[in-house]
Amino acid sequence: MEKIYGTTIRQDGLQRIGRDTWVLFFGLYETTDGGTYEYRHTFKHRPTLDEIKAVINAQLSADADERKRNGFSWQGVPVRYDEEAERNITGLSVKIPRLGAAMFPLQFKLGDYPDGSPAFYEFKDAEEFESFTDALLLFSQECYAQAWQAKAEIDWNKFTDAL
Repeated sequence: MEKIYGTTIRQDGLQRIGRDTWVLFFGLYETTDGGTYEYRHTFKHRPTLDEIKAVINAQLSADADERKRNGFSWQGVPVRYDEEAERNITGLSVKIPRLGAAMFPLQFKLGDYPDGSPAFYEFKDAEEFESFTDALLLFSQECYAQAWQAKAEIDWNKFTDAL
């Protein structure tokens, strides 16, 4: 789906704009700078409800993935939580019981600042690192819970009226 900025009202629905062209409108979201946007998707055929559901659900899942990957910060440091970071964090978590205090202090690259410079954080001890991993796990779960909630709240009748 494509983000269209400047929308001020939510207008979920499907509109026919040509002989074989249908536009799907979905959502109303706010940007970090206070602007707004909605999602739109153009079909070159009359879509089925299953096609509409697939497009919207895929976008909501992608948004949750993106928020999980780039939406968390620890002590003001941005965290990039992708597959590589997950493996690194899991690997360190496994070593803590065996190596304990010998691992700390531990400097770890959590992500990147908006200007592209690396974002490092120094964990003082195992307890602080465990607090970080617990907070990261809760944030990850929250991202997907919000997506599931958003999917459950969709009124699909708004899309069937135009079919």
